[in-house]
Amino acid sequence: MNQDAPDEAAAVRATGDVPADGANGAAPQAATAGEPDVAPALTPQLLLARMRQAMRSEATDTWELVEARLRRLEERASVADTVSPMTTFPRLVRPLARATGRLVLFLSRFITDAQVQFNLAALRAVRGLAQQVRRLEATLLRLHPESALERSEMDALLAAMHEQFRGPREQIVERLRVYLPFLERAAAATGARTLLDVGCGRGELLSVTRDAGWQARGVDTNAALLAACRAEALQVIEEDALVYLASCPTASVAVVAAVHVIEHLPFERFVALIDEAIRVLRPGGLLLLETPNPQNVLVGAATFFADPTHRRPLPSPVVAFVVEARGLRGIDVLPLHPVAGYTHASSADAADGLKEYFQGPRDYAVLAWKL
Repeated sequence: MNQDAPDEAAAVRATGDVPADGANGAAPQAATAGEPDVAPALTPQLLLARMRQAMRSEATDTWELVEARLRRLEERASVADTVSPMTTFPRLVRPLARATGRLVLFLSRFITDAQVQFNLAALRAVRGLAQQVRRLEATLLRLHPESALERSEMDALLAAMHEQFRGPREQIVERLRVYLPFLERAAAATGARTLLDVGCGRGELLSVTRDAGWQARGVDTNAALLAACRAEALQVIEEDALVYLASCPTASVAVVAAVHVIEHLPFERFVALIDEAIRVLRPGGLLLLETPNPQNVLVGAATFFADPTHRRPLPSPVVAFVVEARGLRGIDVLPLHPVAGYTHASSADAADGLKEYFQGPRDYAVLAWKL
């Protein structure tokens, strides 16, 4: 994503309003003589903001117009109740014209009664539909995230929460070095050192693999986190993970990694992520999935929910089963990040068993291979 986007676009993303010339109290500035007046780049965010503003400003006028047209149609849907004065006829002929009009009106009510009832019923249905659409429109405007926070604000808030609850970047970088032996195995099996990190966040895995000589790129939708990646000169793309995976060539990378991503996904998207990862992996390639470990009681009952975008914890047997069912082999489950000082006890002592559930691994990784 272009980091030099116009300030106007940034303002639109932050406020949802399209700034007008002189709106901040300053007079509009004319273009410098001899230079063309260049319009700001029409980013998707700017276009969306303009559409929202147009919808708001025109919504009331639009529904008033619909209501007026319905009233006019209802007036025309039935036969008139009175005869006109017939003032266009000569004075002597008017009584006869009015009598003829009343007779025609009386007869037409019998002839057109069914059609009139149909017309009125149809208009009532249209009016009811219009009212439902108007209520739906109002509901959608209330539910739209813009009513609370714009995307840029939400991204910044989630990035701050990531910093607070995920841990310092340097600590996560050190933790991720545990995967280097597995990555080297994938490099040997595929003859390539290419890695795709979906949901790359602050880019910790990208830093680790870049330092180890890998061609690594990441994809994420959070602009604030991606800005942190670009500050580290990491190669990142702002895009939905599944959309980006679908655009990747088949058998094009040695490793697909998703570190603390799958717990954010509906199950259908989780399966789709695995399927797309399998497609883009080279034969001998590695799929790496790290996620919180709900077998640790404190994780499953408390710390997992420190991230409000988490959906549900995924036990390691479930993740291992799904990746194998979709076609990967050589499944390994790697327990990770126990409480400091914890050591796994092989005794049957009840106290040691409780320590396993409260101090044991707080995360785990599933490592699976494409044959």
